[in-house]
Amino acid sequence: MPLSGGWMVEAHRDAFVLRRGAQEPQPPAVLPASGAMAWGRFRFRRLEGPGRILEDAGSWSASLPAAEGLRVRAWRPGDRLAAAGRQPRRRVTRYLSEAGVQGSERAGWPVVVAGGVEGEVVWIPGVRRADAATERSGRPVRHYVCERIAP
Repeated sequence: MPLSGGWMVEAHRDAFVLRRGAQEPQPPAVLPASGAMAWGRFRFRRLEGPGRILEDAGSWSASLPAAEGLRVRAWRPGDRLAAAGRQPRRRVTRYLSEAGVQGSERAGWPVVVAGGVEGEVVWIPGVRRADAATERSGRPVRHYVCERIAP
């Protein structure tokens, strides 16, 4: 429910949460070939060298194909992710819901797409990686970690 002064109240399962109103969506951005970049409330960092993804980072890390045009953008209704193997593609909104991402928090949640802004969703940071975002021998990859930063 919107309130005056740009605030809003959201009903969650066991509480009401007072938040600032929705912010302007972030424009799509190319993932950095090196270093880090901030995108909204998230920071994407490329891990340099031959090291593997941090195992304790879980779904907050991914090994993405180096040859693809990798971009980060806000998820859109209708976006789908092919999780693994022969599993059917499922809606990103379903993965977000299962991960407990609620309400206004969901509006600015990033997805990483391969092949341009309208490309295939390969990673929902903090939620799920596609089969395309796993390391396989013989394929050049870039290792990324995403973290949430304070608003």
